[in-house]
Amino acid sequence: MVHHPRSDTSHHLHQSCGTTVAAVLVSVLAAGLAAESRAAEIAVQPIPAPYAKTLVVEPVPGSPGASGKALIAALKKLDLKKPGRWLVKLEPGVYDLGEQPLVLRPGIDVEGSGTLQTEIVGLGQDFSSPDFSFRKGVVIGAADVELRHLTVRCQNTNQLNACIVMANYQASPHLTDVRLLATDAEGEGHWGLRNDESSPVLDKVEILVANGISNYALVNTFAGSRPEIRRTSLTAQNGTDQNVGVFNKVMALPELHSVDIDLVGGRIAAGVWTIQTEDEEIERGASTLPTLTMFDVDIEARRPGELRRPRRPTHDRAAQQPGDGRPRLGPRRGPRRQRRRAEF
Repeated sequence: MVHHPRSDTSHHLHQSCGTTVAAVLVSVLAAGLAAESRAAEIAVQPIPAPYAKTLVVEPVPGSPGASGKALIAALKKLDLKKPGRWLVKLEPGVYDLGEQPLVLRPGIDVEGSGTLQTEIVGLGQDFSSPDFSFRKGVVIGAADVELRHLTVRCQNTNQLNACIVMANYQASPHLTDVRLLATDAEGEGHWGLRNDESSPVLDKVEILVANGISNYALVNTFAGSRPEIRRTSLTAQNGTDQNVGVFNKVMALPELHSVDIDLVGGRIAAGVWTIQTEDEEIERGASTLPTLTMFDVDIEARRPGELRRPRRPTHDRAAQQPGDGRPRLGPRRGPRRQRRRAEF
């Protein structure tokens, strides 16, 4: 069920008052700056422009499948010729897409009602089929878009036995407060997020892949992939072959800031696994890290049944520039440094 919210006169009043207050603040700041030392460091954050349009999508009561169709139809019908950004707001509920992926569109942000309130569900692919594609996930990313405050889950069947929760191809969306899950048993392979020539920004993201023959939480391929991962947890567990936190292939160079990687079981458990050519093989614990940027990265590998040692939640740890003591969530400035704690 989709509807456009009515216009709210209080919004226009708030905008008008906000402009007046902003003008007063600028005058006060200008007067204060004249008296401050030149050494004082003052950060001015611009106020983001409001959305031009908002589309609210409500679940169909008792029918997750119909809710999923309504969500796909809502994204497709939006008119991007009009200036300004769109916001698609998802009300609490389950939106089941079936085998049809949700293809994001540039300039349209998608916002749920919380990771425990809004869930997008979709099916995996047949790994043995010639139509299988690493560029197809339950959600397919786009440039200039943000996905936030929701959960995306990929489900297996006996035939559709390979799950990719989200796939980006030459697209760099923002993910904020998002959970990506693939945990069904007997899967051929599970991938949480695949970035192919893509550089998304992740903040407060949880990726959990489990119970496939091999599980890969985050995969980055080719030189165009330079994602920024902040305050994020990556879990790969209960795969009989490989459980990998971050897999980098062919000159992909992610930046990891305040990231927890938890690995359970498997023949190979690799926190960060880097392959520079198609044919290069790297043994467990011998991953090469030529130019990766890693700060406050905690890697733990455990046997099934072993308890995980306590640590601070990643969302409580602000990514910081080493040595300056200040939260740093923007682009890195200054020399690159590496820090790795591995417990293979």
